[in-house]
Amino acid sequence: ETSAPISTTRTTSAAAGHASRLVLHCLLFSAREHLGCIELGLRGSLQETPGQPSRRTRIESMPPARATRSRIVPRPNGTDMGSPKQSGHHNGQWQDSRWHARCFHPSVCVLVVSLLWLGARYTGTWVTWPGTQQRLRLSEDLTVSTVIQLNADGVSRQHASIDIWATCGLSGYTPCIRVVAVSDTHGQHRGLKMPQEGDVFLFAGDWTNGTYTTYAQVEDFNLWLGELPYSHKFVVSGNHDVFDPKDPDPRIRGAAIQDLLTNAVLLNDESALVNSRGQQLQLYGMPWQPSYGPGFQLTSESTALMAKLAAIPEGVDVLITHGPPFGIGDANDPNGNKGDALLRKELSRVRPRLHVFGHFHGGSGAYEQPGTTHANLAAVDLFATHLVNDAPWRFNFVS
Repeated sequence: ETSAPISTTRTTSAAAGHASRLVLHCLLFSAREHLGCIELGLRGSLQETPGQPSRRTRIESMPPARATRSRIVPRPNGTDMGSPKQSGHHNGQWQDSRWHARCFHPSVCVLVVSLLWLGARYTGTWVTWPGTQQRLRLSEDLTVSTVIQLNADGVSRQHASIDIWATCGLSGYTPCIRVVAVSDTHGQHRGLKMPQEGDVFLFAGDWTNGTYTTYAQVEDFNLWLGELPYSHKFVVSGNHDVFDPKDPDPRIRGAAIQDLLTNAVLLNDESALVNSRGQQLQLYGMPWQPSYGPGFQLTSESTALMAKLAAIPEGVDVLITHGPPFGIGDANDPNGNKGDALLRKELSRVRPRLHVFGHFHGGSGAYEQPGTTHANLAAVDLFATHLVNDAPWRFNFVS
């Protein structure tokens, strides 16, 4: 499926692949030029002394390819660049500006391209690379500080500075349901600045800090859920939200996480219908993804994964998955796009009004297709060391 880009401010990390190729080409070019520079230096170091072949004779006796690369380059004033005295040779160092202009170490090329790549990745200013149109781009006006209003016929953007959030459902105002959503807090959920107004809370997986979750982490996450002021709370498990089978803690023996999360509904391959303010919202949650363990991982394009995806009902209002579809918020630096291609295909059948997920922290942000808004809700940085979004996303559903 090909989707027209919404914004040209930043492509997904497919550009990282182009940057890698740019580094390779730059290395090859700079290495070739560096060899030529070495030969220029060798030429200058050959002193013409009595009884020895002349400097020019030695250079011209090299193999044809290297001799061509090492040919004498005339100066504008007609002098010979190969002469140490005329070209400013001093203490074994060449001072000629033209020599320095073409002679640079290959590592300089790598450093420059790497700095450009990092600056582009973290400031959100990718150039438009060819061949990336199938990957949705970040919507520049939909951010974590925005209340995103989803109308029945599409998306209209409303900013938090106006009172659509506070007036939702009040007498005389348009009926709506307010959804608060976040993902991938990795143990830092208590650092979030949660709004006090809202009807539905969604968590798209990975509350765990570590490879596996522990009884203490589940207990703390459940207590935090109980402190939230929202009437309806739903959680989808992430790939880290499973117990370690080698954990000696006796409290997890035979324990099911869905039984421990008493302050929210765990939506793992399940549907839910929310009735709020006279409105209805159909939800479906699915934790499975084809990359990264230890939990809820199925082989890409396997029969089991296809069956899980086929079970998603058509026409749901909100689809909650832990992993992203391919090309939509699935940046996983430095490994490029790692989303689920099968999920991307199924989305054309399901067509939810809102699709929220996390998993790949580098792709956090909102993305739009006709009829569907996608949002990577990941709250932490690439290495899950600190919160980069300390506020959850807010969505306003209007019938």
